Amino acid sequence: MKLNWLNLEFETSSDNLENRFREKYFSSNLRHLRNCHLYTIAFYAAAGYIDYLFFKEDLFWLFLIRFLIVIPIFITGFFFSFSRYYKKSWQLISLFYVLLTGFSFIASMVIGDPPKAYDYYLGIFFCMVFGYTFIRLRFIYAAISGMVLLTAYLLVSKLIIDLPDYYLFLSTFYLMLINFLGMIISRHSEISARKDFHLEYVLLKAREEIVDLNNTLDERIKERTQALIEANKDLRNEISDRKRIERKLRETQNTFTVLFNEAPDPIFIINMEDKILDANIAACQMLGYTPDEYTQMSVLELQAPEVRTTQSGIIKKELLKGELFESMDIHKDGTRIPVEINNHRTIINGKEIVLSVVRDITKRKEIEETFKKLQAQLLQAQKMESVGRLAGGVAHDFNNMLSVILGHTELALLRTDDKQKLCSDLNEIQKAAKRSANITKQLLAFARKQTISPRQLDLNDTVESMLNMLRRLIGEDIDLVWQPAAHLWSVKMDPTQIDQILANLCVNARDAISGVGKLTIETGRKTFDEEYCNEHAGFIPGDFVLLAVSDNGCGMDKDTLDKLFEPFFTTKEVGKGTGLGLATIYGIVKQNNGFINVYSEPDQGSSFKIYLPRLVTDEDIDKAAPEKKAAAGGTETILLVEDEPTILRMTRMMLERKGYSVLSAATPVEAVDLAKTHADKIHLLMTDVIMPEMNGRDLAGQITARYPDIGLLFMSGYTSNVIAHHGVLDDGVAFIQKPFSMAEMTAKVREVLDMTSDRNQ
Repeated sequence: MKLNWLNLEFETSSDNLENRFREKYFSSNLRHLRNCHLYTIAFYAAAGYIDYLFFKEDLFWLFLIRFLIVIPIFITGFFFSFSRYYKKSWQLISLFYVLLTGFSFIASMVIGDPPKAYDYYLGIFFCMVFGYTFIRLRFIYAAISGMVLLTAYLLVSKLIIDLPDYYLFLSTFYLMLINFLGMIISRHSEISARKDFHLEYVLLKAREEIVDLNNTLDERIKERTQALIEANKDLRNEISDRKRIERKLRETQNTFTVLFNEAPDPIFIINMEDKILDANIAACQMLGYTPDEYTQMSVLELQAPEVRTTQSGIIKKELLKGELFESMDIHKDGTRIPVEINNHRTIINGKEIVLSVVRDITKRKEIEETFKKLQAQLLQAQKMESVGRLAGGVAHDFNNMLSVILGHTELALLRTDDKQKLCSDLNEIQKAAKRSANITKQLLAFARKQTISPRQLDLNDTVESMLNMLRRLIGEDIDLVWQPAAHLWSVKMDPTQIDQILANLCVNARDAISGVGKLTIETGRKTFDEEYCNEHAGFIPGDFVLLAVSDNGCGMDKDTLDKLFEPFFTTKEVGKGTGLGLATIYGIVKQNNGFINVYSEPDQGSSFKIYLPRLVTDEDIDKAAPEKKAAAGGTETILLVEDEPTILRMTRMMLERKGYSVLSAATPVEAVDLAKTHADKIHLLMTDVIMPEMNGRDLAGQITARYPDIGLLFMSGYTSNVIAHHGVLDDGVAFIQKPFSMAEMTAKVREVLDMTSDRNQ
């Protein structure tokens, strides 16, 4: 906005901006101008009354000036403001009013008596000059009117009235100051009005341009809309196709997600750097990790440490080849899980990945192991049956011949004098024939074709009757310990077969002990249910009488145990054993519907446990069997240590079914690590006695150093008497003998926990 500094007019403009402003300014100030007319008339009327009070002698002239000249002029101007011609001359008329008013007051000063009217009229004049200068006039008119009135006042005051100099100086100063302030106010008011007008004008022009642009835009929009309508038809079809594809994709993705997470086998998605990208719910359940934890791991971290260190290269190779292979994974709590892994390489989003399907083959391994054992037992049984038939036939024929030899020898001895040399020869023949007869008895027992006379026996009485003979048999260097169980059930068996079993086992124990040693014979009662027998191959459900023979000799390795009951297999030197002793025992036990288990470790002795079926008599049937109460469970934490994987898993399952929290370890070193890293309390250590790396006592020492109040429960296939010889058990330390049922185990665990709790209180 460009204004002329002197008259504040808009500079030349093609839009005739000045005329627009004046018209706008007039219309907005017309009401104000009319009010000014009325205020002036009222003011002059009031001033006339004041003149009457102060200037009665000059009343005619003052009345003539005000009421006959000035007021009629203002009344005429007021009514003229309603004329359509007023708009063209309103600024000049306003200027005339200001000058007329000012000159009328100056005339009043001349006519009136200055000593009486000077101060009064000077004040009125100041007010009128300020007031009319403040009226919304154009700046140039306000400036002119103020200067004209000031000049007129100075001339009248100096020439006609002859005011004193100090009055003239002060009044002139105030008049100039007021006039200057009025000029500034008038200028500011007009500039502000012109700025507001210019802003409105600019906004109006902008609005008009916007309207034009909107009209143009509407035209273009109509054109584009028509084009868009045409294009929208194609786009709508394309969107419909895309939505259909997206819906199909979502359905496919949802189907994949459901199948992925509902798959019964664990599934891992792995990149070519062995990092796990995703895992399904079955994978989380199998190994105990969350999906977020899996994404922070590599596939090798899922492998058991022994597999990870020895087969990491093989696993990577199989992973890249995408083939089926077996491995050993490790649960988050440390449990080993044998798995079968089937990998498939594919490409997704341009990246090569491996889809790894993992299957827990624990059951299959157990079935395979059971199958191997059963197959071995079948082969063993077939072998034993074949050899038994051969041995039975040979023994039968050989027994007939021995009968002839012994009979003729006895007849010959009757006819021979004892002093004759022939008599001693006949005695040697008779001894050899009797020894051969004993061998044939073993062959017949092995072949289960021995003629036996079974009868009801108390096994304790039968064993006690043989103790003296057995002590002479094993020698004085070996301590024979007899531990009979109270209230033993009866068995139905030929007592000579018990003699054969004990004799063979004691001789073998004597040969396994070098120097001084201990041999333990004990009896007991055992009951096995269907559930337990399903987990233990070779066991038969029912009530059994236990006959256990244990020694602390040299023990046997696994290869020897696998062949232990084969006929003619022996570890003794040539000439010191026939290899028929244990085969004979096996045959006797099977002939009486029992079974036998052997526990042995190299340099840890051996324990033979023979289970003979209980004889149920009418008296036993009449007796009401006491109701068996289920052993109470608990919520304590148990550290379970067992080097045999199947027993570890089975025992863990038994304890967890009873509500216990189980930390399982396959080695003593792993158990120590678990004890160090476990944050909460461990209430019970349940450990095997004989293990590689460390025995049960040493492990218990390390664990009790960290958990002084922990309970201890040792388990072993050996009898407690034999184990105590190795320095493992002290008085008061709990022990449970393998095999044990779930009821026996949980009852013993509860007993030890309660005893430990009472001791620590």
